[in-house]
Amino acid sequence: MDVTNAKLVELRVHGVSGTPPEEMLETHHARQEAGDEYSRFFVAVDCFGDKPPDPVEDGKGPHVRTTRLEGFHWGRYTSGNWRQALWLALVPFGMVNAAQFMLTPPVTWRERILHTIVGGALRLLALGLTATFALAAASISIDLVARQRLATTRLGQALGEGTLLAGGALVAAGAVLLLYRLGRRNTTVPEPPDAADTLGRSLGATSGLTRENFYAGDPDATSLGRLHLAGGWATVALVGSLSDGDAQVATGLSSFVYAASAGLLGALAVLVTVLGDPEHSAPRSWERDSAWEHWNHVLQRPVVGLTAALLALAVLLSSVVMLVLRGVNPDNPLAAVDEVSNTLVVVLTATLTVLFAASAGLAHATRHVDEEVPRPFRRYARGMAAPVVAALGGFLAVGYSAALLLASAELLVEDAALPKLVEGVTFTWGVSVLLLVAVGVVLGFRTWTDRDWRTERVRRSYGLVYGRPADDGSDAGARSDRPTWLTDERVRRIATASAVARVKLGLPVVLVCFSLLGMVLAVLLAVDLMTGVGAPRDALPDDWVSVVYRLGALTLIALAGLLMTTARQSLRARDRQRVVNVVWDVVSFWPRSVHPFVPPPYSQFAVQSLRDRIRHHLGTCASEDPPTTEVADAVVVEAHSQGSFISVAALLWLNPQELSRVGFLTFGSQLQVIFPRAFPAFTSYRVLTELDRALDGRWINLFRDTDPIAGPVLSWAHTGEEKGGVLRSRRLGPRSPDARDPWPLEPDRLPAVRTGRRECGRDWRLLDPSPPDRQLRAEPLTSMMQHSHFALSPDWDDAVEWLATRTLGAAAAAAPSVPAPREDVRPGTDEAGEMMGPVDYQAHD
Repeated sequence: MDVTNAKLVELRVHGVSGTPPEEMLETHHARQEAGDEYSRFFVAVDCFGDKPPDPVEDGKGPHVRTTRLEGFHWGRYTSGNWRQALWLALVPFGMVNAAQFMLTPPVTWRERILHTIVGGALRLLALGLTATFALAAASISIDLVARQRLATTRLGQALGEGTLLAGGALVAAGAVLLLYRLGRRNTTVPEPPDAADTLGRSLGATSGLTRENFYAGDPDATSLGRLHLAGGWATVALVGSLSDGDAQVATGLSSFVYAASAGLLGALAVLVTVLGDPEHSAPRSWERDSAWEHWNHVLQRPVVGLTAALLALAVLLSSVVMLVLRGVNPDNPLAAVDEVSNTLVVVLTATLTVLFAASAGLAHATRHVDEEVPRPFRRYARGMAAPVVAALGGFLAVGYSAALLLASAELLVEDAALPKLVEGVTFTWGVSVLLLVAVGVVLGFRTWTDRDWRTERVRRSYGLVYGRPADDGSDAGARSDRPTWLTDERVRRIATASAVARVKLGLPVVLVCFSLLGMVLAVLLAVDLMTGVGAPRDALPDDWVSVVYRLGALTLIALAGLLMTTARQSLRARDRQRVVNVVWDVVSFWPRSVHPFVPPPYSQFAVQSLRDRIRHHLGTCASEDPPTTEVADAVVVEAHSQGSFISVAALLWLNPQELSRVGFLTFGSQLQVIFPRAFPAFTSYRVLTELDRALDGRWINLFRDTDPIAGPVLSWAHTGEEKGGVLRSRRLGPRSPDARDPWPLEPDRLPAVRTGRRECGRDWRLLDPSPPDRQLRAEPLTSMMQHSHFALSPDWDDAVEWLATRTLGAAAAAAPSVPAPREDVRPGTDEAGEMMGPVDYQAHD
């Protein structure tokens, strides 16, 4: 290929929090070039809104070509309007929904049975969380507001207690309906992507990202949503039916409402448990042609959910009428809430117990999966990530409910009477906070004891910049004189940031400990609520119990205040909306398989939009009419953070001919740290290896030791800098025949470019902050960037140039792994190829 006429497209994909297009493209102004309201493609423009001509270099070297810089902005799927800010309250639901996709795909019949049991337990837990929200809404509106706050006022005396209680029930039902509306928006794509002759098709069932059903939309999710709506309404009706105490069961209307609401909740629990995946997006547990699959399709019909919702509405209205007629039992006003909450805690605890037991069986049956991959890519908690995340979501949901009850009681009623459940949940959260403090002390002590080792490692890393590196990668540079700008204080800050960044590696152990502690406390709480014995606080001194209870109460009230304040600020400030919805950039990638009250998944659109845009530039997009006349010779996809996961999914839907013209640059990526370990059914070690093979090595990853979220992708086990030895690491690739060392250590490289980067194959470790230019003898002007602004690094241009040259086919097979530094393209110059203006250094990602 004649590089003098080559056309290159750099297609950048942002990460979480909806990074603005201007920041992504490092320009003052950007204009949407293609896409729609949500999947948007931008180019840099001048102050008049005109796109500058594509720069062409002057022919003095090997970099002569036309370059087009374009940005893919997908952030509006999860942030951008005030309704999306309200998704903050749905975080526990999203965690339980994402847990379905953390399961290892079953192969044998035994694994399928266990997988099915786990899926049913997750769906039952999800329904229980919806009932928990409905119970909290009913407790606040019926008991706190109507009975304890308004009953003694003039309004209460004029309307009567029964009318107030009925109004509270309708308010609680409206809150459930609002929750249903927030998660109701359906996302059905016109047609699923074509899988013919793609890399994903060659992988078969290895990855769920290669299945058409994963991107086909959720036309059947309305059934699951209506079932949850019916469950919430039935819970409110059940609270109303018990508001008059046990004596009311003998009356005709009260008996009917009680039996109907309790029976409907039981039927809904069975129906949701056996419903299956309404979108067929998760790995299947049963064969498609089985009798179970036929009944599964019958249950997923929208008419089933609609019938359940109408029945629940009828029961709810009957309960409202009963409240108007009978009021509440003054001798035991909290009997209704206590009975429903106690039963709900027992059901949730039993469901979690089944979930953990079945997940343990599935993890043990699929333990061979971990034996076939390197340790950094093995599943979290040996395959127990799904129950751990689901349990944390359940504990957070119960904590949310107790927090809202406590906060409402503090604001509305003096010396309010609260359900017995609140006391147990408060004590549980107090114990959890104490454990969190203990973990923080241990981590802080560990960081303090390692400070000498880490500061020395930082000094050696920067010392490699100024010394003359040995050809074998040894630590020759560490013996040079330390630069004057590398003060002890700066070294300590960098070492501390590196230590904090490594906390992410131990976070799974902490979460497992919290989930196990929560399970033990939940079992004890359930036993105490049902029998009156077994409460953990009974074994502690009263003074200790008082301290733990107050700590838990303060934590829950602070949590409620944080939720309300953040939601209020999110309704007014767009920047706050972006911060709030960071969690949904990760969680709402997954379709609504378990819980319907979560934001609509954006994967069905973002992945296909990015894939079609790549094909547009390559001139292979068959759906375009008319086809583009500006065909690029190569496309370099530059993906950050969550965007790297979206890009991997898009690249899997390209065929080999298209992939031969694509280069891949990831930075700040979690493709090793999180995704293969948490979602092995979608982004496994094999998927990454096959993608790297299909790209023929045209994949570079940039990472920093100070990044608290991401890390290396193509390498691991980096050694040498700690003791001044040979720099080595293990690399992504097929398993070696050598049984003793299936992934052998290979020497790393220190390039002639004196930026201090360490090349672990095609995994480039960048120093943070970047050292100053030696020729200018300037002090560093930027602070640590950690997870953001990789394009400002002096190594960025070299990575893009390496990929561009390799992808265009201009470099010879024996050329060095890294080209010479590009003197004509550096930040601050106005040479061709540079369109960067002043940048706001506030990190948005």
